[in-house]
Amino acid sequence: MSAHGLLADTLRPLVPASWRIVGVERNLDELEAGTVSVVIKLDSIRRIPEAPNTGRYRAGWTITVVQPHADPELADPAVYDACLALVAALDGIEWIAWTSAQKALEGGRFAFDITVETITKREETP
Repeated sequence: MSAHGLLADTLRPLVPASWRIVGVERNLDELEAGTVSVVIKLDSIRRIPEAPNTGRYRAGWTITVVQPHADPELADPAVYDACLALVAALDGIEWIAWTSAQKALEGGRFAFDITVETITKREETP
């Protein structure tokens, strides 16, 4: 399973069933009405200095929580609540370390970008 798939599968049970998990970065111009979207973006892969030749790497991700409301009166508190719910859930996952959540815009909608790090392993090739 890909790192994207593993992260998406890990997030699914952490969020309400009505939320949409988007496993790879894409344009969200047309958000589903009333649906919070969670978009997974791979940002970087870095060597682990303490274990340089082990086939393990530190992967940097941005998990973007996007709320569907166009009305700022509804959007601002909704995206805050959604972000807080997700970071609280991430605290319970041992192999995911989130470091910050910054307010953003995604497809013209209020969002939060949550910075996350994981350890990934090089896949063996036959």
